[in-house]
Amino acid sequence: SSGINAEYGVGSGESVISTKDNTYVADLMCFINPGKLAYWVTFFVPMVLVMLINLTFFIMVLKVIRGSKSADNKADVMKQLKAAVGVMVLLGTGWIVGILLTLQTPELQLTLQYIFIILNAIQGVFVFLFYVCLNEQVMNHWLIKFGLKTVVNSTS
Repeated sequence: SSGINAEYGVGSGESVISTKDNTYVADLMCFINPGKLAYWVTFFVPMVLVMLINLTFFIMVLKVIRGSKSADNKADVMKQLKAAVGVMVLLGTGWIVGILLTLQTPELQLTLQYIFIILNAIQGVFVFLFYVCLNEQVMNHWLIKFGLKTVVNSTS
């Protein structure tokens, strides 16, 4: 028996992969046991594929930044690199910890699970920081709004 049972919801058109024969890490944990076929098929292989695709896109973005017309302007390159890192965070670098979840060390498992959950949960916070708080236009808007900066009107 492979440990994988494919079921199809009636009328929904969605396939659901479920496990049988108690392939979870523990009775009280809903995490597939590393080492079982279900883990590799439903978690590890898809995760690694997505990470490789994300890494490929990240490398492509870095090549575009390096080859852009503004590559000579250090400030523009830094803005673009900041945006690229923000996108990488958005695409889930926290999932790298997911690969470490294959380690069979019980003492390490719980810690890695907490790190995994926290990193994935705060992705939105990172996106907010990169694209809102660290955005110069947004900062200027709020500084002007709170009277901490004055608007300089140019007359031509």
